[in-house]
Amino acid sequence: EVKAVDSYELADADKTALEAKIDDIPGLTTVADGIGISKRTSRVVLNDKQEPLYSLSFEKGDGKKVDGLSKFYSENGVTKAVDSYDLTQQQKSDLTNTNNGIDAVPPAKNFGDLNALVSPIGVMQRNARVVLDDKQRPLVSVSFDEDGTTVISLSKFISVDEKLESIDQFDLTPAQINDLTAAAAADNNAQITTLAAAIPLSQRATRVYVDDKDTPQYSISFSDDGTTAESLSQFFYWPNSTLNKMIKQYDYYKGPVPAKGADIVVPTDPGSHTATVYFNSKGDKVLYSVANDKDGKAETLSAFMYWDDDTTTVRNESKNMRAIYQYAWNDGSEINVLAPPALVNDQLLSKVYFDNKGERVLNSLGYDKKGSVETLTAFYYWADDTTTAKKESKRIRKLRQYAYAKDDLESYFGTNANTSPAVGKIASDQDRQSVVFFDYKGDKVLNSLGYDKNGKEETLSAFSYWSDDTATMRREDKFIRKIS
Repeated sequence: EVKAVDSYELADADKTALEAKIDDIPGLTTVADGIGISKRTSRVVLNDKQEPLYSLSFEKGDGKKVDGLSKFYSENGVTKAVDSYDLTQQQKSDLTNTNNGIDAVPPAKNFGDLNALVSPIGVMQRNARVVLDDKQRPLVSVSFDEDGTTVISLSKFISVDEKLESIDQFDLTPAQINDLTAAAAADNNAQITTLAAAIPLSQRATRVYVDDKDTPQYSISFSDDGTTAESLSQFFYWPNSTLNKMIKQYDYYKGPVPAKGADIVVPTDPGSHTATVYFNSKGDKVLYSVANDKDGKAETLSAFMYWDDDTTTVRNESKNMRAIYQYAWNDGSEINVLAPPALVNDQLLSKVYFDNKGERVLNSLGYDKKGSVETLTAFYYWADDTTTAKKESKRIRKLRQYAYAKDDLESYFGTNANTSPAVGKIASDQDRQSVVFFDYKGDKVLNSLGYDKNGKEETLSAFSYWSDDTATMRREDKFIRKIS
């Protein structure tokens, strides 16, 4: 009786060796047995009817350490949905040790022991549900808030000629959130699908294009209309794996987006290449990004820092952004994260500090040419409009900048997300230098106020922008034309 099915990520050499023995069962078995456990990606555990109960995902490149759990929701023997769960460090350790006991020779544990660990992991640890069609293909997915029940986002899976081509992610209105949350609580997957179908394209935020192995190749971000493309990202992976290595970002603004990723045309104009993002060797954290100027030449490098993981919670806080250090940078060559670039203080331009979820910037420090602090900036955001699907509360409303000389935000915010202050630091009014006001999208400065040495208002500036040239991929209407 089959108890479980293990999946492996194969290198090209593994594929070649297996193909050579495809008609030789003993030889095929020998080759398969030689594929190391470090290439194992998941284990699906079956019930006594050979139906999937749950799956364990393993740390990439290790194959033994459990780092994720999914449970299968079935109706009349047919899998209708798959729920994913966050795990505490203790749960990961217990599942890993028990699963290793099952694999031991002779076995020290059994699948009953594993089931006993999985069963108590409840809905409060759930982070997403994927709803499947009658052919077991993904139709819709919903992501949940930290309570495991409140829906916060929705994605639709787009197939062309019965092949998955892309995944569209949508913003949701409060009413839609309430309806989807109720449907998920009732395990009414048909209702989730019906509600998803009614969500219009105008609420679309992004589209991700995948290859024939469902690995992301490109993504496009849209403006508020859900159809006008604003940027293109191209994904690159570490050799013989699906681990993120690098993402190149481009301006992309030219008519309707294609239905298939194969029809994406990456801009060749150097000025369209806006940034390159570099991941660690596990592909799960951004370490650096290099931003380019309008001619496509390297201008700044950003180094990313993360919160420490709080092992007393289910969430892995170490995946949330804590701070970004930005440096002057003119080296256009590709960064090798295994041999990190040397960054020196006299190239430091700023330090940016995030809230405990890594979503909103609270403060930034500006540095002079000698690497000494000279300004503190406090960030303020628009109130969320509950009548729209957009999250206006994540859009910058204004910035307050102060003269400042202390490099003290590391100690102010700390490294534990759950004990860090919920609000940013502000300085004395007499040290105010400026206040900058943004449009409702948070991406264009409209006005700024300047202050004298006593912190009193003395100037008002109005910002004007170029008209957009629709013949180019760039959004010239985001470039400042004059300040009056």
